[in-house]
Amino acid sequence: MKSSPFILFLKSGNSRNFEYKNNIRSVTPTSKGYRVTFKGGKSYNYATHNVKYYPLLNSQKDVRIYENGQLNRWYDRVDNYGQYLIFRNDGYSSSPTLKNDSIEIYAIKKSVSVDRAKTIIDYFKEILRRVGEVSFEIPTAGGNEKSADQLSAQILFKALDSIDLLEPRSALSSYLNGVNPSFSAINTDT
Repeated sequence: MKSSPFILFLKSGNSRNFEYKNNIRSVTPTSKGYRVTFKGGKSYNYATHNVKYYPLLNSQKDVRIYENGQLNRWYDRVDNYGQYLIFRNDGYSSSPTLKNDSIEIYAIKKSVSVDRAKTIIDYFKEILRRVGEVSFEIPTAGGNEKSADQLSAQILFKALDSIDLLEPRSALSSYLNGVNPSFSAINTDT
């Protein structure tokens, strides 16, 4: 148990609740429970019913994490500890999150098609920057506001800028990965 990553919840004293502890150096099974050594060097014995130990089952990098349908942009890796997940990025990690149906995890598929699509969208954005306007022949009410062409270019630029090529749940993602979304099932695996 000492060498592989784990998370630990302890119940101490008269408390009925388990608390997540992130300052544990090692956990060793004993005949009556566990010997828990903290990062400060002190060790304590805990009865089995006062310890919830979860070993790391697997880790995934380059993922998109959705909680309640909303993209969590902060984290790009997930560690699976069975009942619990920990989300990570460079240097930061979440507290353990109980695995549930409101959490969706998708691997980011970076392909040549995605790179090509990004290049094309960047090309269109550069055209908008240089030209500054696109004619959609929209009449304006007059005044010293932006012209209809400038407004159209601004709207188009925002639309192009908001396209997320790595969004795994989009129809665009399916097309970029060579799959017609009307013929394939949506990935619901977590």
